[in-house]
Amino acid sequence: MTGQYVRGHSKSARWSQRFGRIAVLVLIIALVGRRFDYLTVPEFFAVYALGCLVALCALTLAFWAIGSLWVSGHEGWSKMIWGGIYSSVVLLMPAIGLVAYFYYPVLNDVSTDHRNPPVFQQAHSLVRDGASNLDTQPGSVYAAQLKAFPDLVPRYLSFSPDEIYPIVHKLVTDYGWKVLSTDVPRSPEDPGHLELLAETLILRLPDVVIIRLEPDGENGTRMDARSASLYGKLDLGANARRLRTLFHDLVEPIRRARVRQLNTPEPESIPVL
Repeated sequence: MTGQYVRGHSKSARWSQRFGRIAVLVLIIALVGRRFDYLTVPEFFAVYALGCLVALCALTLAFWAIGSLWVSGHEGWSKMIWGGIYSSVVLLMPAIGLVAYFYYPVLNDVSTDHRNPPVFQQAHSLVRDGASNLDTQPGSVYAAQLKAFPDLVPRYLSFSPDEIYPIVHKLVTDYGWKVLSTDVPRSPEDPGHLELLAETLILRLPDVVIIRLEPDGENGTRMDARSASLYGKLDLGANARRLRTLFHDLVEPIRRARVRQLNTPEPESIPVL
């Protein structure tokens, strides 16, 4: 009488797949909840942290299953693989953040003026839980900024503040940034500012930007800008990229305004009768 060999099933692989599916479901709930503003930013991170914890369990079980599958010859390779895939998807964002931590300086607030940065006026009211990253940064932090982003310096423009203000205002509204407060220059000697809310694309994480326009000379402007994240201590260079993009995108509209200015004929003098 011949016996029949029955292959067992790996419980570790089975539970790895189950935990992986749960982790992905929690991730979807967190993303959808934050994208449509059902979850505040702290609530989103709390839910996402729960998903990461479940994903770590799935990944641990997947590695544990490799041993039992290899040694015992049990079935469950596909479940183990799917458990690893699900958990890797959920853990991708913190993995990227961990790598970026060693690449980017620990900054969440950058400014072109490190001695007298533009001061936010309305941004504090956006933080629901009272926490804020918008306190004035110490000099050591700005030293890290200057080392990482030496190009973030004031811009000197050959337009007065009242001339440059509508150009800057149109550009930031084209970005879709929400105006929080504004001070419109009424004459070439008046300073002005724009305080804005810029949300990230998918998670709608709130960052704030303030642009300060100050008279410089007879008909010029010094433009300073500051961009800060309301949550988190590491922005992965996002605020610096935002200011770089702003300055880069201003070049063309300023050039067109200069061409129009040069091509505008001087009004002819009208004789007094």
